[in-house]
Amino acid sequence: MNVGLITTKYANLTPERPAVVDVPNGRRMNYGELETRACKLANAALGTMALQPGDRVAIFSKNCIEYLEVFYACTRVGLIVQPLNWRLGVPELVKILTDAKPSVFIYSKELSAVAKQLQPLDGVSHWLEFDNDHATSESSTISNISSSSLLKHKINGGYIGYEKDFYWQK
Repeated sequence: MNVGLITTKYANLTPERPAVVDVPNGRRMNYGELETRACKLANAALGTMALQPGDRVAIFSKNCIEYLEVFYACTRVGLIVQPLNWRLGVPELVKILTDAKPSVFIYSKELSAVAKQLQPLDGVSHWLEFDNDHATSESSTISNISSSSLLKHKINGGYIGYEKDFYWQK
């Protein structure tokens, strides 16, 4: 099963069931809402941003609902999610981004000062900021790819202060 389609399954079965509770921000989202927003973001990625399966999308944020929206949108259409640890400094982030070469960098408004220091990096075609809500396309029809073709690549700064690569091929 494609992990990105988990929201689709539960939106079809129990759309009003709570999917995410964001306690620090006092927000809740049910499966129907999460599915709609993940679809819109996936459509924007494939349409407006013209990304292709296998392209990398870096996300620089603390835990929040939007983080999950990005994750589910990317995994359902074959984009590789590149989570970045918000505790890392600019030199460590530059090293990770230079190695990973994401096409898109999505960041939360609260981390915009650090994100702006990273913006001179080559190869990132879209820099997107969110603040508890993000603009997406209107269509909710998306294309799916085979879950057997997915390759996951994550880099995590971890607690020892330098990045580590790992790969998983299904």
